[in-house]
Amino acid sequence: MDGLLYFVNYHTRTVEKIIQIHEDRITALVSAPNNQFYVTASEAGVLRIWSTDFESLKSEVNTGNGITHCDVSYDSNQICVLSAQSGTISVLDLDHSNFNVVMRSHMDTVTDLAYNTMTGKLVTVSDDYSVKVWHGDTMEQVNEFISENDKPIRVVS
Repeated sequence: MDGLLYFVNYHTRTVEKIIQIHEDRITALVSAPNNQFYVTASEAGVLRIWSTDFESLKSEVNTGNGITHCDVSYDSNQICVLSAQSGTISVLDLDHSNFNVVMRSHMDTVTDLAYNTMTGKLVTVSDDYSVKVWHGDTMEQVNEFISENDKPIRVVS
């Protein structure tokens, strides 16, 4: 049942609605900080922007690379997209309708990313046992940490 979104009633614990939002596996579902829209991403590389009730599709971008994760900027004007298999981070600028690869970051698969709006830093983790910190504006690497024993898979910033 790939690409399905289930709406579950918390109190009754019953499924109230199921809708097809992608044709393949959903890899991310993110709410814009201002709660004006939702963003979903798929394993096939499709990024979709939805109304808050998921009744209408506002926009769609086929990135060409499988998407592992995405995040919406604090002002809701940009969406950061992580394509783990290609090790790239791209930005969809909603104001200018541009989609650009801004960084090719790791030597192996990138498993997660997080953007910290307070510090303006982007943090990525990879299967190469590394955690890298990037300057959010310039995308220059600020720091790198290597874990010798445990492979990091998720990051929160």
